[in-house]
Amino acid sequence: HQARAIFEQLASGTSKEGARLAESTKNLAWFYLGKRFYQERNTALAFTMLEKIDITQLQNLGTTTIATDEIMDEYHYLMGELQLVRGELELSRKHLEQISEKAPLRPYLIYNSALYLKQQGKHAESQTVLDGLLLDIHAAIDEGKEKESSALLDRIHLTKGVLFLEQSQFQLASLSLAKISLNGPWSDQALFQYALA
Repeated sequence: HQARAIFEQLASGTSKEGARLAESTKNLAWFYLGKRFYQERNTALAFTMLEKIDITQLQNLGTTTIATDEIMDEYHYLMGELQLVRGELELSRKHLEQISEKAPLRPYLIYNSALYLKQQGKHAESQTVLDGLLLDIHAAIDEGKEKESSALLDRIHLTKGVLFLEQSQFQLASLSLAKISLNGPWSDQALFQYALA
């Protein structure tokens, strides 16, 4: 709660001592406050905070202590996720386009957009997104990023398995579920779904 109070004070435009803050400082405060609300699952407040950001100011931080590219990737990731919560897939995709190809958060926004499509009953489109993501993750594994990709890979196979089950494609469901690591975080759910297939 203390961190939130500090960020809210910063975002108001004045320091504790009443001094005016630079625009770049205020924008960073909005960013971190929005991120904090997102982490607390308060999506409405997170969206409100992130909407206050002057994107040009955020892009031109010009500081050596903060990696501007990483902040921009994270900003677009957060906004993309929040747009999905609001049911705005196209706006989410516009934010996805702004995230660099190598950003570690990018695959998660893609995965969550596939989940959104699944929830909307667009199974074929969801499958297409998941298949493309699988190709990207296998490429990342080939580049030596196996550890950070393996858990997401299991989630994708689990989601594909469930999609196949929902479409009564039991053999494809079994094949997808069999690809999940037995000692991974999704193995229990995979075994349950496998029993259904």
